[in-house]
Amino acid sequence: MRLVATRESVLLRSLHSLKGRVQRAIEARRTFTNIAIFNHIPKTAGMSFHEFIKDNVPNNSILDFYTLDNRDRLVEFASQPQSRYAAIVGHLPYSFFVNLPLPAKASHITVLREPVSRLISYYHYIRSSETHYLHDWVVNEDVSLQAFFESQPTMEIDNLQLRFLCSTDCSNVPIGGCTKSMLAEAKENLQSHFAVVGLQEYFTQSLVLTARTLGWTHITNPEINRAPVKPKSSDRDEATLNLIRSSNELDIELYDFGKQLFVTRCNELGIKL
Repeated sequence: MRLVATRESVLLRSLHSLKGRVQRAIEARRTFTNIAIFNHIPKTAGMSFHEFIKDNVPNNSILDFYTLDNRDRLVEFASQPQSRYAAIVGHLPYSFFVNLPLPAKASHITVLREPVSRLISYYHYIRSSETHYLHDWVVNEDVSLQAFFESQPTMEIDNLQLRFLCSTDCSNVPIGGCTKSMLAEAKENLQSHFAVVGLQEYFTQSLVLTARTLGWTHITNPEINRAPVKPKSSDRDEATLNLIRSSNELDIELYDFGKQLFVTRCNELGIKL
């Protein structure tokens, strides 16, 4: 009986190995004519949206730029005659894709968030995330929300949604350097080049909108990477809020424009808000 059990075990392992080789061979030959591109703006429920994408495309068919984070890799992918990927995800500005011919039809997706709320969430994320490059400074010196924005420690606090969505490469645009022409670019891109413009404040409806637009069927609402520390009421004093608003006026206008697009599209598809 022990010998039979051993032979059965060997046979099962062999079959499992064969199944794995066949699956990898199929995946290696699989190509896609359409590709969803998630231009993930930080602190807009993007990791939850990433999980939603994973639920709707085949296994191992996502080109993940959270780990790659290299435009050269994107250019290399674009040079291929066919796409082995159904989706590209990551903190990828739209400018990376300007004049970049892809091997599949692209459907750009992004999720916007009310700018002041996004930036307050970003500050508290820094305080809670020991791996963030600003964490030690903020925590060790107990930098308040107002002092954080007054010090202007990073371009990420300056119209970041605009920086992600305009056609101009903003990597060297200094704080305060975003322009109305860049805002016009971002509005045009949202209106003409994005298949889906979602809103973090209407996250479930954004999932439904994406599914209906792209023909996906699996709708889940995972909550991933939420900042564990909630904003304090003492942080939301009017002087601080005005400081954030004044340095992100273009983002506020862009968000209002994106919200109009979102509401119009949901109304067209009968999605209740």
